[in-house]
This record gives sequence, C-alpha cells and structure tokens, in this order.
Amino acid sequence: MKSSSKDLCKYFCRKCQNFIYYNEACELIYKKIYPDYYKVYYNKYEFDKKSEGKREVNQKQYDNLYRQLYNNGLCGVNKQRNDFLNKDNINNILLFLNKGSIQCNKCNNIHMWYMK
Repeated sequence: MKSSSKDLCKYFCRKCQNFIYYNEACELIYKKIYPDYYKVYYNKYEFDKKSEGKREVNQKQYDNLYRQLYNNGLCGVNKQRNDFLNKDNINNILLFLNKGSIQCNKCNNIHMWYMK
C-alpha cells in the first residue's frame, strides 16, 4: 500500500536517491508546463504590499489563471485536498514526472522517478 499523506509522499530519483515531496513535484511539473506563469506565481514577494519589487501589469489576470489551473487540474489546492486520500492523484503526479521529462534537481536525469 502506498502512503497517501502529503508529508509522507516522496518521489525518489533512481540514480542519486534524491527525493522531493508532493508539493515540490507539483511545482516542477507546473514549471515545465507553464514556464512563463511559473515565474509570476512562485515569486513569494510578488503580492507582498511591503516589498518594493517590480509588479506586473496584469497580476489579476495571471492570478485568475493560476486559481483555475490549480482548482481544476494538476495540483489543485482546495479540490485536491478533499480528493487526495481517495484518488490516485499520487500516481498521476508520478506519471507526469516520468512522462513529462522532469529532471532531477541533483543529477539532472529524466524518467528516473519512483515512489516508496
């Protein structure tokens, strides 16, 4: 039986035994599929009012797209929390890691992911 908790769910690289958690796997997949949007969404200071960072013109438009993708699709926050334990989303993420040519952060190999 596979572990189905977000904290316990780890994906390992076969070559170097480096592991990533479920959320990190989602970020890697999202970065590969939507590289332009990834830069906007994962800048943690992007929406911070106190920071003096450069702000994009269409932040609301990017934010809406982000919410739609994550609510309906690959690594949704609200929807997937409810469906996490009774669906095979863990295996779907593993499939995306291997079929999507996602590289390991440490050794840069592809198609080498497995789950313990």
